[in-house]
Amino acid sequence: MADPALQTSLDTVRLERLLDAPVDRVWSFLIDSDKRALWFAAGPMELEAGGKLSFTFAHETLSAKPADSPSRFAPASGRVADGHVEAIDPPHSLAFHWGGGDDVAHFTLTPEGDRTRLVITHKHLTTRTNRVMVASGWDAHTQVLARALAGERLDSFWGAFETAFSQYDAAFPAEPETVDG
Repeated sequence: MADPALQTSLDTVRLERLLDAPVDRVWSFLIDSDKRALWFAAGPMELEAGGKLSFTFAHETLSAKPADSPSRFAPASGRVADGHVEAIDPPHSLAFHWGGGDDVAHFTLTPEGDRTRLVITHKHLTTRTNRVMVASGWDAHTQVLARALAGERLDSFWGAFETAFSQYDAAFPAEPETVDG
């Protein structure tokens, strides 16, 4: 299981997961479209800084049991998000931006014997709601990744997301109050 995601600053969340696979295998699940589709989103990614990417989300394929997305995400499936690679250092580090905002997801892979410590640091998240949603999404997606690496399937992506959402919504600090004057 993952350590819970943490809000490390006002605009950043960080999640760690120890995965039962070597770095090269985990790396392939980040960069290969077909493997990435098993846990996150399919699509081309130019593997160089500034390289273009285009993700197509199909959340209904991430679960062993079919389930509709929560209404706040409708339609979640088929959404295409374009972006670019911010930085890449194979097979240890990948940062990318997608979907029109300024936020950046940074993945760091560190070997620990035959396992890999994956750290996702997602920066430039401008609202508390966005931080809770992003932390919940990465939590659920990395649960799917851990199962995919083992050749298994998670029962319910959206169930994992909703559980994580409840936990992060309760744990993350409230927005700071603005004081005029």
